[in-house]
Amino acid sequence: QSIVLAAMHEADCLTKTQATLIIASSSTDIGWYEGTDDIPQSMHDFPERIRSWLNWQGPILLISAACTASLQACIHAMRLIQNKLLDEVVILGIELSNQLSQTGFTNMQLLSKSTAQPLGVKRDGLLLGEAVAVLHLSKYPARWQLLSGRSCINGNDMTGASQQTIEQICQDVLREAHISYADLSLVKLQASGSPTNDLTEIQALQNLAHASQNTPALTSLKSILGHTLGASGAAELALLTCAIESDCYFTPQYPLIDTPAHTAWRPVTPVQYLMAIILGFSGEHAAVILKDTDYRKPTDAPD
Repeated sequence: QSIVLAAMHEADCLTKTQATLIIASSSTDIGWYEGTDDIPQSMHDFPERIRSWLNWQGPILLISAACTASLQACIHAMRLIQNKLLDEVVILGIELSNQLSQTGFTNMQLLSKSTAQPLGVKRDGLLLGEAVAVLHLSKYPARWQLLSGRSCINGNDMTGASQQTIEQICQDVLREAHISYADLSLVKLQASGSPTNDLTEIQALQNLAHASQNTPALTSLKSILGHTLGASGAAELALLTCAIESDCYFTPQYPLIDTPAHTAWRPVTPVQYLMAIILGFSGEHAAVILKDTDYRKPTDAPD
């Protein structure tokens, strides 16, 4: 409760209790019940508990999916606002420690034996993380604009990413945003340290880069946050945009696989458009395009 309240306070959303709240999570509140005799009566228990914590007056929606949950929440919120059904939406991504997730990933042998190394030469799996992240979307002007978003399911491989689907969903969000791959400054990858999926994602982007003759900088935040499952979309967007605003950058401290650009991005190259990708189990693929309206073209950049 204290973590949720702190995150909502930091995002200045405790005064927006009349707005629609979308909660996004993979494990919801299963950790709450572990080790007790309590059994959740329904999926409504979790949203209603959060309603009581926040004294929330507006509608509450729950998106309980795999890793794309909170990015799906962003896309749904964007559509509601674009269609003038709502003026604002608060998104709350929650993923907290629980034995069910830990045991499941352990049994599938998907966890690293050492540390998470997204795009690393010696990557051997992912590490789970925890996050409570809050995003506020509205029709009113802000520094960051969510221009487009798409999510889809490709069931050909229920446990992995599809190169063709990654390329297609990236092309879809670029088309909706009325920009091209050549306009991107930065791509935030899913890249969690999976030996197969990291390579699949890079190969898809290499094809897009070759077609556009542009290689935007790449980054993955899971070596810092861990994989926060359903909260990862909101948590990684929050961290990434704050880092850009603070002129911070992340430098992997391990050897990288051959990529079209270094995974470290640097503020000396301003970011106007960025694309964020989240991939998940059951063939989930999701991507969004953001624009920094504070972008200023470098004085020495060609017209």
